[in-house]
Amino acid sequence: MDDDAPFPTEAARDLLGIVRCIYRAMRLRNAGAAELRRVEEIGAKLGRAIDAAKKQNSWHRQRAHALANEAILELHGLYPEPVTYAREIFEGARAGVMARRRR
Repeated sequence: MDDDAPFPTEAARDLLGIVRCIYRAMRLRNAGAAELRRVEEIGAKLGRAIDAAKKQNSWHRQRAHALANEAILELHGLYPEPVTYAREIFEGARAGVMARRRR
């Protein structure tokens, strides 16, 4: 990402939603605490990027881009072949939707 470019807030929010689905999918398959914590940290980093981008100065925009880039690389480390895990991610999304229906 170009640090001087506008931050892609909508795309970052979409990615955060995918990270939430991944987290739910990992919980469904009883992932370990360390693996869940890693996903939580990726989501938190994306959240910090989105928050930093709201501040209208160049330092915060650069920070937002850097945090988002780090989160993307870490996410890629979890899912180097995302297509392979698409069903698991979908199941995580479905679980989230169904949980909201039951409330």
